[in-house]
Amino acid sequence: MTTIKIVCPKCESQFPYEITSSSESFHKFRCSDCHQIFVSRIVRVRAKRSRGSKKENKRHFSVRFYDFSGNEGLIEFDNASSEDFELRARDIAVFTYVKEKLRIVQNCTINYYLKVSSPRCFLATYVYGPASEELAILRGFRDKILLSSMFFSPTVELYYHVSPIAVTWLRDNRLFKDVLLILLKPVVSFAKWYLQRDQRNRSEGSTS
Repeated sequence: MTTIKIVCPKCESQFPYEITSSSESFHKFRCSDCHQIFVSRIVRVRAKRSRGSKKENKRHFSVRFYDFSGNEGLIEFDNASSEDFELRARDIAVFTYVKEKLRIVQNCTINYYLKVSSPRCFLATYVYGPASEELAILRGFRDKILLSSMFFSPTVELYYHVSPIAVTWLRDNRLFKDVLLILLKPVVSFAKWYLQRDQRNRSEGSTS
């Protein structure tokens, strides 16, 4: 029997969970702090490969694993950062999903986790660039707030379908970029304020 810590993908609270050699791969949880419902897949790593691009500020991961029934599998995902993440053979890893979207990858052997953020943020990348502070703020707001909302999550999916088409057709239109800058400025300001307030509230809650 091994005790690991499961990380909530929304508030990042951690709580202990015991696994055994006969444990199932998928486990459904509800965070006791923020009440977020999520599914975690607990596996043992066989091998990991990754390929990063500093120019595009993203990295692709391929992780081969064994589940606790002895079955083999493969998980692939992209993250909006060129930084690597350590996963070695026989490490216990947890892949946590919200509404079938990968949000957290944990290496429980070294007690470290990666917050997964999709590189798909086409309009903001087009306007600000792949390594900009504004893009990081908008991605953080999307991941923490929009994707956790039943109301806003479908809007994000619609954005993923529409924005690549708009950028493809209007990439060289200077007016298009200028209009986007004007429209996105208050959104970035609000997202930055909201994330800072959320961070302060969580810090105050953890010290009370």
